Amino acid sequence: MLKNKINVTAIEAQVIKAAISFANLSKPTRIDAEKIFQGLILNASLDYKIRDIGEHSTYYLSPPTVFMTDIEALHSKVRDWLKGICNGNEAQRDRVSQEASESLRKYYLPQINISFDPYSRRLKTNYYFSSAEGCLALTCALILDRERGLTNRLNQCGAPNCGRFRLDLKGRPRRHCNKKHLLKADAFNAKDRVRKWRERSKEKK
Repeated sequence: MLKNKINVTAIEAQVIKAAISFANLSKPTRIDAEKIFQGLILNASLDYKIRDIGEHSTYYLSPPTVFMTDIEALHSKVRDWLKGICNGNEAQRDRVSQEASESLRKYYLPQINISFDPYSRRLKTNYYFSSAEGCLALTCALILDRERGLTNRLNQCGAPNCGRFRLDLKGRPRRHCNKKHLLKADAFNAKDRVRKWRERSKEKK
């Protein structure tokens, strides 16, 4: 049940969108990852950078250049984190919280640039990371933060061979990608329930 009011800034929404887009790649490649992270402009500042992605690389958002050496492991890790959050198991959420906390301590640099625009009356904050993993860890921290009302909005499509994640920031959150996937998931779950019922019936005999 969704009780908490959503409390997320536009910048944080961009971070979350990029991380989920990365997690939803079916076969992650360096080129796809570049496209996703190149669009991650946290604010108007041009000195934002994610450094040391991989062993000997530097990623500057302006000009955009990114090299990832172990992209598949990173992709697997963020999918594991998101699965741990959206399955509703508090033990799994505690595990992800601990791992995300450790990654933030490791990859978040103690550099904070805060500015306030007196005309738009908007407070802006720079985020600095030493790895893309820090950005992904921040996404999990934002989703798990009890004050932001996002935890129970994260869902994973249950259609066979899909498994895409989604997080709706407005309206009623949906689990499946579309109606077609909803019907496929229902059909799959119905077959699974029948199979389990038959197995239990055999055990009783």
